[in-house]
Amino acid sequence: MENSSSVVYLATFQAPYLVKVVIFSLCVPLFLITVVGNLLVLVTVAASRNLHKPMHIFLCNLVVSDAIGCTSSVPKQLHVILTGDTQIFYSSCIVQMFWIHFFSISEIFTLTAMAYDRYLAVCCPLRYHAIITNRRAVIATIVICTLAAVIAGSQTILIIPLKLKDKDREVDGIHCDNMGILKLSASDTRINESYGSALIVVDVVALGIIGYTYFKIIVECKKSRLNQARNKSIETLITHFLALSIFFVAIFVAILVPRFIKKTEDSASRNIKSASQLAVFVVPIANVTIYLFRTKALKKAIVFHCHRLMLVFHLRLHKVQAVE
Repeated sequence: MENSSSVVYLATFQAPYLVKVVIFSLCVPLFLITVVGNLLVLVTVAASRNLHKPMHIFLCNLVVSDAIGCTSSVPKQLHVILTGDTQIFYSSCIVQMFWIHFFSISEIFTLTAMAYDRYLAVCCPLRYHAIITNRRAVIATIVICTLAAVIAGSQTILIIPLKLKDKDREVDGIHCDNMGILKLSASDTRINESYGSALIVVDVVALGIIGYTYFKIIVECKKSRLNQARNKSIETLITHFLALSIFFVAIFVAILVPRFIKKTEDSASRNIKSASQLAVFVVPIANVTIYLFRTKALKKAIVFHCHRLMLVFHLRLHKVQAVE
């Protein structure tokens, strides 16, 4: 059983209780829609043979990462908003930190893999099916998850030995992350900070790869004389770019805004910081919305399976009524 010395406190919105209830009422449906939407994509791809393709395998990895990122942080903050109880055990805080970092690392690696997949499909169409197979796509997703777990796990291992300050136990954010926990430490954190800086290099390399694939796809589209192929390539690029842009904008807003606003008791500043960190919650919602509405094959598969389920439900209902 953990005692009060192992407790830290999350930041949250500073507002009258009725306003917090409104925020809670808005966030809960969005959270449920996000979880259901991601599960719907995952089940649809698994149940549809025509969607067993490398791009959709990467998409499944993306929605799994989104579900992890959403469920690891949002429910706790919703509990804080509704009850006002900002306490969280330090061990739970570290676990939350691991999953949030796993989500962000897995997301960027998956988006990079999806960009490379599209680059091969557009720029090397004759060799694409020989290079990118379903088996290799599955292996790539396993490697991505393993790397994300190792990187996030290493951060967690470096955090565990740190001793907390006796006072000032409030995490500088609505969820636990590496920088937020380091600010509560009374120990030397130079190794942790160096490791965090090294991860920025990884993000820059991933962005460089994505930028290169975008450049090559745009060049190929300009050279292409086939309007249908060019339009399909541009459509794919726009879909991926939307997902990528929302992810990085949300991450930068969640990271940079709290850094520019110093720790203060001013309620307006605290609310801005809390709202900026909710930007990460936008990523899972945005991804499932973008791919549901912009991927025709996925949309058709979902409609088909929904109609099939409705038909099965009506047939069983008629059987029950006939027996009665």
